Amino acid sequence: MRATLRWLCLVLALGAAGAAHAADPAAIPGVPRPSGGEPAEIVADRIDYDRARELYTASGNVRISQGRRTLTADWVTFSNATRLGAASGDVVVVDGPDTMRATFMEFNIDTLDGVVFRGNIDGRTSPFKMSGSEIQRKGRETYTFEDAVFTPCRCPDPEDTDPWQIRAAEAELDDEGYGRAKHTTFDILGVPVFYFPYLRYPIKRDRESGFLFPTFSRSSTSGLELGLPFFWAAREDVGVILTPQWLQFRGFKPSVDAEWVFGEENVTHLYGSYIYDNEIVEDDPSTPFDANRWAARWYHDQWLPARTRFQADVNLVSDNSYAFDFDDMSQFRSDRFLVSQGIVTKSFGETGRAHLTGGVVLRDDLQNPDNADRDDFSLQRLPTLSLNLLPGPVVEDVPLSPSLGVEYTHFYAFSGTGVLGNARNVNDVFYDTGIDGLPNGFEPGPGGTFLGVDPSQDDFPLGPEGDFAFEDGELLANRGHRLLLNPRLSVPLRLFDFLEVLPEAGYRETIYQTSALGTTNRGYATGRVDLRTRFRRVLDLPFGIGEATHLLEPRVGYALVAKTVVADTPVFVPESTFDQERLRELDLDNVTLDPADNLAKRNILAGGFNNRFYGRGIDDAAPRLLGDLTVLSQYDFASDRAGELVVDGTAYPGGNIYTRFIMGYQLDEQRFQEAFVQASWASPAGNDLSISYRFLDSIPLFFESFDSINERYDTFTGTFSQVNQVSVYARWAITRSWAITYNGTYSADQSVFLGNQGGIEYLSQCRCWALRLEADEDPVSGVRFNVRYRLVGLGDDTVRPFAGYSGGLLPTSTGGSGSPF
Repeated sequence: MRATLRWLCLVLALGAAGAAHAADPAAIPGVPRPSGGEPAEIVADRIDYDRARELYTASGNVRISQGRRTLTADWVTFSNATRLGAASGDVVVVDGPDTMRATFMEFNIDTLDGVVFRGNIDGRTSPFKMSGSEIQRKGRETYTFEDAVFTPCRCPDPEDTDPWQIRAAEAELDDEGYGRAKHTTFDILGVPVFYFPYLRYPIKRDRESGFLFPTFSRSSTSGLELGLPFFWAAREDVGVILTPQWLQFRGFKPSVDAEWVFGEENVTHLYGSYIYDNEIVEDDPSTPFDANRWAARWYHDQWLPARTRFQADVNLVSDNSYAFDFDDMSQFRSDRFLVSQGIVTKSFGETGRAHLTGGVVLRDDLQNPDNADRDDFSLQRLPTLSLNLLPGPVVEDVPLSPSLGVEYTHFYAFSGTGVLGNARNVNDVFYDTGIDGLPNGFEPGPGGTFLGVDPSQDDFPLGPEGDFAFEDGELLANRGHRLLLNPRLSVPLRLFDFLEVLPEAGYRETIYQTSALGTTNRGYATGRVDLRTRFRRVLDLPFGIGEATHLLEPRVGYALVAKTVVADTPVFVPESTFDQERLRELDLDNVTLDPADNLAKRNILAGGFNNRFYGRGIDDAAPRLLGDLTVLSQYDFASDRAGELVVDGTAYPGGNIYTRFIMGYQLDEQRFQEAFVQASWASPAGNDLSISYRFLDSIPLFFESFDSINERYDTFTGTFSQVNQVSVYARWAITRSWAITYNGTYSADQSVFLGNQGGIEYLSQCRCWALRLEADEDPVSGVRFNVRYRLVGLGDDTVRPFAGYSGGLLPTSTGGSGSPF
């Protein structure tokens, strides 16, 4: 608006004095020639000049233009003596993308102050359309409105009622871009739904303090949910969102979401929320926590002096059910542990080849209810320190590349296992409690009561409780310190100018000092050899679509872990229950650098091919990756068994299509161990389709007893022996305004849907609000209905208005994100 008034006055001052039909303005007495500006032109049915009063009057289809700026009106007059001007009758001012309309305008040429009557302003440089019965410019960048209306809605029919708008009896825009309004209403479809006697809000696109759009939703667990976020631009580099939220069934739930960006690469995020939950019944064993429920998150990334970096990722909840009951921590619903960690990293050398890291890692067990979880017994890393030296030459022209790994960790538990006595203690290494981490007598039964002989039903023959074998989830008996030393030496070679050879030898020594076993140690040698070469060819693609460059990389690798067996070795880091052979074959570092304390001997030979395909870039740009394909397999001589035949690849065939595929076939057992296939497509019009299939033949046992405590699983009591799932996400843009979405996962192993979400989306033709009706169903949370309402138009995605919507600074999981479960 400011630019529009300024140029209008300039045109009238310099251009209105021009003679009819582009006469030389210097020929008019008392009017200076435009200095350094574009020539101005005035065209009208009639132009009159009163020399005595120095008054110019144009009438009938008046058009004043200067470059990209134009003014049209029925009548315009300008006095060079008083420096005042006026325009009347369907006044339209166009300045590039901005348009102002009014019935009458008055202005002062020298001060640029002016008044617009019954005017409105619209344009792409502002998110809002603005109108008022009177708009007055007071000072350089200050404007006042009478009977003001602000809205981002731009409906096809200008006569239609705006879906939503802000209406004020009086409003003022200051030179900082703030709006201050008195007697303000927030109108939906012309009906006031909120009233504010005084309101301060941002009118610019920049980050400014003010109320954000209200949030609305409804769920079967919390009822109607209403929120009114307020954004506070505390400083130029600090933004805070304060959201008072009301949940119909549960109560008042305020939250704060803050972001601080400082320096070139530093950022910190803070989030916190609290509620006194009306749904929690005191002393109810099915909810073993009180009604004061809260959540907090902190993410921090900061570069300190001397190439030192500090990072923190802290996640805290009041109870293990919080993530299931509230959306702000829902991204952790599938996590077995809620992890918090902080680290400091310092790099050394010109290339950062050496780096020192120190930090702490805390884990909060989410698998069991609060009165039966592992929090008191879980091993925390307080602290952990590591020094790593990456491979690289020390002496010039000497092809020796030493590397080093040193790690110290203090494994600490907040409570000792003394409460368990000697129940199921196996050689002071672990407690044979079963995968629930609880021996008989400590296992809660249905309703949360500690009754019954074996509520967890894990005493069946061959375990897991009482089988004298360690399973993932059982409690570790040791507390103490571990120091790991791993020097390595490699010799990078290139033979015959085409064969790359990388042999490496190392030794891994681990020293323990524990509460149960005292001081002990173990050591073993490691070694590996990698051989690879590369071939290049140009091949014709099918269907006559052109050529592609094919890079073929044959590779052979050997890895050795010559383990020296030491009886009763402490176990702080157990070996993975599920041996992920695919990851080991793709990178043999996952074999020789495995940090497990009870690692088995390895003697692996692996080999295969890497393939990459490149097509011609657009407009002579860099070649475009069309796809990659890796085929590998291995044989472990230590266990005398063949590994998986692994096929791993991606493809980008074009047309907004993406595919991903993984396959693992057990050669010795002649069966498929794992498979994953995904194909995705997205169109600019808002149509999406993603289909994926996931298969895993055998999975480790895990335990989560929410079903017996608070019936969180309801009727879902299936036991999975394998992963055999199909996931689908689809979005059909029926019209530009209407869309249907579906997101679901089906388990063929149990013939049950693991999750379903359906949604109907409507985006208004005015492109300023969207509505989504959705229903979610899964075995954990049951059925949940949501009504999501978004006011859009301020830089949002108006094709997929609910894609990735979180409503805050920190990411949260919401429906319609486009990602399968």
